[in-house]
Amino acid sequence: MHELGLAENVIAAVGSDARRRGFTRVSRVTLRVGEWSAVLPDSLEAGFHLLASLEGDLFAGTELRIEREPARGICTACGSTFPAGRTGLVCPACGGPGRLESGVELEIASYEGE
Repeated sequence: MHELGLAENVIAAVGSDARRRGFTRVSRVTLRVGEWSAVLPDSLEAGFHLLASLEGDLFAGTELRIEREPARGICTACGSTFPAGRTGLVCPACGGPGRLESGVELEIASYEGE
């Protein structure tokens, strides 16, 4: 379950930035997780809440939002963009090879607090 390590990194990054900015509480963290990122959102969320509960007041009651980013490809032959989730990286327009344009990201989109 590498999601626990990912959750640990998210909490460390958000916590460090929030403390530097003088926050006493983080109320919400929003993550952007790509369709092909090999991250299980339910496991990430469970790990996040487990580790957040150990952080004390800064993460008490923090909401975690996970926004799923669809995998998108771009055809290297015709330049069309297409959803990569259904066809893999074969262009549905011309059958040419595609490369992944998005869908593997795992990033902190934002956090809120006071």
